[in-house]
Amino acid sequence: ELVDSEAMKEFLDGGNGKYVSDFPDDLLWDHKNAIILPHLGASTEEAEDAAASMAAETIKNFLEKGTIVNSVNFPETSLPDR
Repeated sequence: ELVDSEAMKEFLDGGNGKYVSDFPDDLLWDHKNAIILPHLGASTEEAEDAAASMAAETIKNFLEKGTIVNSVNFPETSLPDR
């Protein structure tokens, strides 16, 4: 468990803060100081297909043009046309 829900509820009941989460539990679901968002993880079949397609296109662009985009550990780079 990432969040101690009992402790978070006690904190929120004090009115001194807000809680934003995309992993709500029953205790915090409808709390007036909680904002619950939909979880938008890439765990659906459609999202996995889209991610695989994007990765293939990214690698193709790098190999053909030297362009780097969508990297989490390297800056975006665009080389002049060869």
